[in-house]
Amino acid sequence: MKRARSAKGTRSVGVAAQYSGTVGKIANCQIGVFLAYATGSGAVLLDRELYLHADWAKDSERCKEADVPEERRKTIKKPTLAKQMLERAFAHGVTGAWVTGDTVYGGDTTLRSWLEERLQPYVLAMPMREPPWAHPACRRGRGALACSQVAALVSRRRQSRAALLRWGLAVPGLPVDRARVEAVAARAAQPL
Repeated sequence: MKRARSAKGTRSVGVAAQYSGTVGKIANCQIGVFLAYATGSGAVLLDRELYLHADWAKDSERCKEADVPEERRKTIKKPTLAKQMLERAFAHGVTGAWVTGDTVYGGDTTLRSWLEERLQPYVLAMPMREPPWAHPACRRGRGALACSQVAALVSRRRQSRAALLRWGLAVPGLPVDRARVEAVAARAAQPL
């Protein structure tokens, strides 16, 4: 969902020394958040937002000189920008089987919760330090079941991979025990 463009100088809107996964390090760049729709036939860009680094948000004169609209002269988290774009797309009738994104988006509980409330399946990469958790019905004690434990539970109940995919409990192409398993609270009534 995001892309960085290396840039020199200080006048291009949003340019700042910031981490870019595209470059693989902290670099002077602009970062954009993009929403694309992909099918087996191809992909199309639906929407985009420029991420405004905090250095810019603190410098109102710089924003004014660069014609940054007043309502955008603040730093908005990348997952929040993604949610805003998804809201616009859904409001225009765009539907999708899955919403996908990297760890910037998967690590944002607000975005994940919003997708779950919409019953929108998603595959979002999770930061390595975030513990896996499962359907609320699977929680035990202080923590949650590990993905491998969820897989074992599901195997005992003889659920098919197709059912797991339908419920958003597995990721296409990955073994169930490697997937970060999450389910929508509204699905709690459905038996595993």
